[in-house]
Amino acid sequence: MTTKALLIPNIEQKIIGLLILILVSQALLYVYLVNSSIFNVVARKEQEEMISLTETEITGLVSEYMALSEKITLELAYERGFVDAPAKGVFAKVVPNTLTLSLLDNES
Repeated sequence: MTTKALLIPNIEQKIIGLLILILVSQALLYVYLVNSSIFNVVARKEQEEMISLTETEITGLVSEYMALSEKITLELAYERGFVDAPAKGVFAKVVPNTLTLSLLDNES
């Protein structure tokens, strides 16, 4: 009977120790998750700012492109050495020699 009496408090102490360990681990996990979510929010805000800056740069480049494209005229092309294409223009297409491996029975 003394053996059972000694085992009961020992089991209760182990259970209390396990519950304290679980509580501490959950508290640490909670702190980690809150900290991680805060860092993720900050990183998202920084990325949104970078996206905004990039969109501003793109808008500036597009407006510059549009302004430059309006300045291109046929006279400017002639000044730069361009000539009119002949009426019966012949254009060549260069096909590079390539080696392909086909597991099918066709030759195309």
